[in-house]
Amino acid sequence: MAISIDTLMLAQTTTGVSARCKEIVSPAGGKTFQTIGRTTVATGSATIAIEGSLDGTNYVVLGHANLTLGTTDTTAALNVTANYKYFRFNVTAISGVGASVDGYAA
Repeated sequence: MAISIDTLMLAQTTTGVSARCKEIVSPAGGKTFQTIGRTTVATGSATIAIEGSLDGTNYVVLGHANLTLGTTDTTAALNVTANYKYFRFNVTAISGVGASVDGYAA
């Protein structure tokens, strides 16, 4: 069986909700959300909430990823078994020179 990867956030450099919200069917085992972050110089940090919604309007926080950023990619994963129809990332904090984060669902 092939694994489907959905890009929900790409090279986000500011706080706020990711530009991409995706309707995702949650399999029985849940979905895994992967965050990846980096800086261009020195170190930084990022806090990213994974949010779910039944209607695409009202979201609840399902978990957080806390990244310590450097000039090489740093990752964090979270498995969500909650059964929601829509998912998105919300960057609640980001710091560091050239800091950016990506987010994927598999």
